[in-house]
Amino acid sequence: MIDCGAVVDSVVNEKNWVSDSGYVSAGKPKNLTVDVLDYTLSTVRTFPLKNNVFKKFCYEIPVYRGGKYLVR
Repeated sequence: MIDCGAVVDSVVNEKNWVSDSGYVSAGKPKNLTVDVLDYTLSTVRTFPLKNNVFKKFCYEIPVYRGGKYLVR
């Protein structure tokens, strides 16, 4: 599972979470300053404006037929 904005991999409730840095080439990881119910929700990736231009950034995730994926 991919943890958006995380800078290190982690294991939470026996689930392996990997940093999203290997799947996207832009944005900045940040930690939230508010209390959250789930540790994996405490990080985000932001995509600041560059030259006042909005730009789409996409994650590139390799998928395999028959695989199971959780995106949140």
